[in-house]
Amino acid sequence: MPPALEKEINDFRSEAEKELVKLAEIYGPAGAKLSRVDAVTLMDGWNKVLAFQTMWKEAFFMRWRILLAREKVICSYNHNDTDENNDESNSKASHRFEKVVKLAEKMVDKNQDPIALCLGSRLSSGKDTMLSLFDQTIRDLCPHTQTVQREAYRPTLEDGGAGLGFSLECNTVEEIFRMLSRCGLRPKHVGTALCEAFLWSLESHTPYALDDEKDDLEQRPDQGAFSRFVADKVARMAIKDMINIREDFATPMFTFHLPTFWRQVKAHPKMKNRFGEKFYTNLLTDYPELLDYFARADMDTLASHIALAIDLMLLRYSEVVAEVDSVFRKTVDHLADMHRRLDIPTDAYPSIGLNAVKTLQPFFTEYVSSFENTQSPVTADELTQGLVASYMEVMWFVFHPMLKEEKLIAKAEGFIGQCAEELRWPQSQLSKRLCQVKLEINKTGTYSHTSDEIQVGARLAWRNSAKCIGRIAWNTLEVRDRTHVNSPSAMMNELIDHFMTATAGTNIQSVMTVFRALTPDESWGPRFWTEQGVRYAAYKDEQTGEILGDVANLEFTEFIVKKGYWTPPEPRTQHDILPCIFKMPGIDTPIVHEFDPKYLYEAQIEHPDYPDVAKLGHKWGTVPILNTMAMNLGGIQYTAFPFNGWFCSIEIVRNLMERYSPEKFAMAMGIDTKSTRMWKNQVQYELDRAICHSFDKSGFTIVDLETVGEQFVTHCKREKANGRECPGQWSWIGGLAGPTNVTWHKEMRDFLVTPQYEYCAQQWKVVGYDEEPPIDFDLRSRNTSSTTSLDTLSLAINSDEDEFDIKIPRVLIAYGSETGTAESAAGRLGRSLRICRPIVCSLNDVAGMDVVTKKAITHVLVLCSTFGSGEAPSNATDFMKTDIPLRLLVGTKVAVLGLGSSMYPDFARAGINVANKLNQAGAVELIPLTKADEAVDSPAVISGWLELTKNLILPESLETQIEASLGFGNE
Repeated sequence: MPPALEKEINDFRSEAEKELVKLAEIYGPAGAKLSRVDAVTLMDGWNKVLAFQTMWKEAFFMRWRILLAREKVICSYNHNDTDENNDESNSKASHRFEKVVKLAEKMVDKNQDPIALCLGSRLSSGKDTMLSLFDQTIRDLCPHTQTVQREAYRPTLEDGGAGLGFSLECNTVEEIFRMLSRCGLRPKHVGTALCEAFLWSLESHTPYALDDEKDDLEQRPDQGAFSRFVADKVARMAIKDMINIREDFATPMFTFHLPTFWRQVKAHPKMKNRFGEKFYTNLLTDYPELLDYFARADMDTLASHIALAIDLMLLRYSEVVAEVDSVFRKTVDHLADMHRRLDIPTDAYPSIGLNAVKTLQPFFTEYVSSFENTQSPVTADELTQGLVASYMEVMWFVFHPMLKEEKLIAKAEGFIGQCAEELRWPQSQLSKRLCQVKLEINKTGTYSHTSDEIQVGARLAWRNSAKCIGRIAWNTLEVRDRTHVNSPSAMMNELIDHFMTATAGTNIQSVMTVFRALTPDESWGPRFWTEQGVRYAAYKDEQTGEILGDVANLEFTEFIVKKGYWTPPEPRTQHDILPCIFKMPGIDTPIVHEFDPKYLYEAQIEHPDYPDVAKLGHKWGTVPILNTMAMNLGGIQYTAFPFNGWFCSIEIVRNLMERYSPEKFAMAMGIDTKSTRMWKNQVQYELDRAICHSFDKSGFTIVDLETVGEQFVTHCKREKANGRECPGQWSWIGGLAGPTNVTWHKEMRDFLVTPQYEYCAQQWKVVGYDEEPPIDFDLRSRNTSSTTSLDTLSLAINSDEDEFDIKIPRVLIAYGSETGTAESAAGRLGRSLRICRPIVCSLNDVAGMDVVTKKAITHVLVLCSTFGSGEAPSNATDFMKTDIPLRLLVGTKVAVLGLGSSMYPDFARAGINVANKLNQAGAVELIPLTKADEAVDSPAVISGWLELTKNLILPESLETQIEASLGFGNE
């Protein structure tokens, strides 16, 4: 074994042993047997997870990333950064921990955390992969209970690949472990941090967990079933497999025979640098269907490409599982990008591998015979097996970016096909749209939806929602496309418009307001923290333990009060409305907005026969606006889309019974809780009457349980008449409605149909904004040889050019837009310059332009439309009124695009005024003022201006340098 490889394996074993010791200290010794009771406890608890799996898998995966990012920050801290004594240091532990939390969040937001760097293009499927790992491992504990009578469990991952035994996806626990190891994850990544994230997400993101399941999670780690399971069956097994994969490549086949064989082949007189030519000649002769994919590259390029690939396969064996910044990993990422650009389909990889072996087989006999009488004999079959194994390891990296693109295209095709059916497009329109989508995906890695497509997708997602009993009105959902609205203030204004639209005339209209989708380089995307439009705060009396308000919101209320995001009114009441809190990517602090009460309609709860119910003072919001869901439309994820239907009375009854005191309701209704049998059922019935009465009296839409059950049956009949089976989760429909309801005996299947709504994790909780420093938190005791301080690391995360000695343009993109055209174009420009991480906002947001000096802005790009009689749009009026100090913009390059119509006398007047204002402050024109005429060719002018501006600021040579320095291109 080569000394370098032997040292790497020994170092890895040493690291693994340390992590295994930590696991034993926390979770007990390895091999501790789980009892049958433990197995059932795990299975029952896991069933709760599966009911909310989209929420849980995001919570676990993001928490795992956060924890490892924190560890990286802490290990980067330099103890020489402070000379404070222990008392002073301890007193500042909370402040320092908060700094660690924020830096870790930024790492994850920018995909610079250890998990993101290791997984690369597999990051987007990481949540599903880990869910599958836990799911299969837990099911193996109870194999006799996995034959389900009514439904087949949906596989978490898709199958793929054929030939050479080459699977393109992870379909078993062992394959998932191997994938994690291949990607460069180390024992510290899959040890205690993974266990902690697993247990934390079970405790924080598993709704309706039973007491025994909660009790198990609260036990000592070496006693609880969940904790012992994850340590023994997942963490330890993953570490063991990481050791095994390294030892697999330390055998003579990979360390001696294959490298020696390849060197002899390259030097063979019959080959002599002609292997690549011979390989592609054979390949395209045997598989002519691949010709189109390779036709765009010349033979010399192709020949050097395959030679490079074989060099990786056979000469760099020691780096197959090396760190993410190794030569091997960088080279395979380069090959992967090349294959993706050539559109090499993933089903071609088995053919390519077979041909590689075929091209090399004529040299087997000579090589085998040369080692017949040595201490290291080898057979042709062994060489073939070794070549196949090496090929699979390299191609496992190379194929994935293309597989990721193929999957997105397949999802897009399916969704766009649904849109075409709903909108009755002719075939020509469908074909044209699919072509546009494929080109956009190939160029950007994602694609955008039209307003019509968003409307269709939102309505279909509601129709497909198996948990919803009241979806009969799915095709009347009013969808407001606001994907172009990016500034927080404008988004809050849109929410007000949403409230007004939904409650117009008190006859509630189902409405959805859709903000922008998650981009490929984002981990969270825009997120609401407040779960519903109207939620009530809760306050706990520290002395008595009594809770005033909605107990479901106690933790969130305490969090936002502690952080200073919100100050409760005085005196506090049981129905204080929580503010709307929203988090935008790239902005450190969340946006907090308290709506004017006139927009938040509430119904006072009273009973037609029991006046004392009104004296309890309860009320409820009349519009159930849901904020914390995700919507997947053809592979594109939307994480911010407030959506409302209308309440079913039983939903409010359940909330009041669970969160407030049912005994007080019983007293107000004259029901004796001690002697009356089934008093809670009686309270539930009377409370249901009270809810319906109160909403009717207030004039707001509500549906009772009997009516909504009949509506659901009618909906199912309509779906059947249209040739569609209706998915339904019985526990949420028949179980909710009860045994006297028409849905009780309705047989239904809970199957997945897309588009679909999904539950989201609670970002504020996952990131850990609410957490206190651990008891043993001491940055200085965690010091490594690193000389990076927290402040330096913060600067590096925010200012990459400081780290890589490359001058990255600092760009401000400001827009003035009334109807969204300029704002949308600004967003397009921001995306094209995203490697510079530009600031994109309204002109009002940068009135006075002091941001130029604060952020050292080098380029100011403005897109401004004209409104009314030559006036600036409403989101640019403050900018126009605010003076810019003379010479503030000296040396700053600016470009202005004025939008308008020559049909009006003041064509592009607002844009002209903005340009004059910037010039007077000393700005330098990057390009002269450009006008886009809506009456002539506005789209072409806008596109041309965007392209020219982008190329001037970020020429291809600079973009390539930045990409190389920042390690881009792995996705």
